[in-house]
Amino acid sequence: MLSRGVEHSDGYRELSNSALDEFSTADYRALLEVYLDVMPKTVAALEQACEEDNAAKAAATLHKLKSNTSYICDSDLPNCCDLLERQLLSVAGNDATKDIQLIISRCRILLDEIATYLKS
Repeated sequence: MLSRGVEHSDGYRELSNSALDEFSTADYRALLEVYLDVMPKTVAALEQACEEDNAAKAAATLHKLKSNTSYICDSDLPNCCDLLERQLLSVAGNDATKDIQLIISRCRILLDEIATYLKS
């Protein structure tokens, strides 16, 4: 089973403020705003793939999540997406519903954290 995010000293579980070392504050906020716009659609696609029991679609969506979250997460969420993507691609008929639901839950936490950050 995949791990859950752990709350960091800044109060965020998934969102990384360390990315501010690589981006200006304005660029980081702009990146988060784009992410806040795109992420719900990606999570919905992952939910749909899970409902349809479509491992290939779930794996492709997890790949997208892995790439996107790697820019803004200190947590292991990108690695969890990668692990689950590879698992879905290598094992036909694998029942990964619980793990996919955990990823979806963590993405929702990330979305809430982004919204909170952008309001500050």
